[in-house]
Amino acid sequence: MIKFFRKIRQQLLIENKTGKYLKYAIGEIVLVVIGILIALQVNSWNEYRINSHLELQYLKRLERDMQESIRLTSIYKDFQVQATIEILAVIDIIKKCNLTEKDYHAFANGFFKVGKSSPPILIDGTIQELQSTGKLTIIRNVNLRDKMTKMMSEYQSKIVLMPYANSRMGNAVNYVDELVSFSYINQPVMMQDISFEEMNFNFETLCENEKLINALFTIRQHTLDIIEWEEVVIKEFNSFLKSITEEIRNLET
Repeated sequence: MIKFFRKIRQQLLIENKTGKYLKYAIGEIVLVVIGILIALQVNSWNEYRINSHLELQYLKRLERDMQESIRLTSIYKDFQVQATIEILAVIDIIKKCNLTEKDYHAFANGFFKVGKSSPPILIDGTIQELQSTGKLTIIRNVNLRDKMTKMMSEYQSKIVLMPYANSRMGNAVNYVDELVSFSYINQPVMMQDISFEEMNFNFETLCENEKLINALFTIRQHTLDIIEWEEVVIKEFNSFLKSITEEIRNLET
């Protein structure tokens, strides 16, 4: 093709057709410029297509991460809600100084769950990857990126509070542990219940023990604080997840 254009230019020069040569040269330049523009447009389109595909993949990963974050945080929150109920049952038993067989499960697990708190859980692998690789702007929806920032800020603010809550109920937990211990048949994980038979305690030292009752109330109150923080974070998680799902739907239509 280049040889073809060169022959035409040479023929025009030989025939001394300068005017036609200049017109032809300008036309050739215009064709080259158009070709470059088309190539740039094609390259831009390909880059846009690749980035759109990558954006969709990241959004779907974020969606899965947030679903898992909500699931795990909800599990821990529900565990702590149950703990506050069972701690109240323990307080009632100690106040009345009356422990019957029907109370064994709540009594054992109320003590077992004392001080077992968990912060909100955020699965943030995809977010960290976006931040560390500088690909955060691959998500073109600015409002969605702002919601991510708001969600992260809310999560971090509650994580900062966790050591405070744990330290405030530390002395209370230690006092309870001095009075009640466990000999596990099988080492339980945090979410499992235990049996009454695994408890070691002297009920006489527990009966109407005001210091123990106050310790249990302190632990329960801080557990309620943690539950409140988790509920706030779960709300932010759900809001962000809803925005992600909507953006995925928009990109796929």
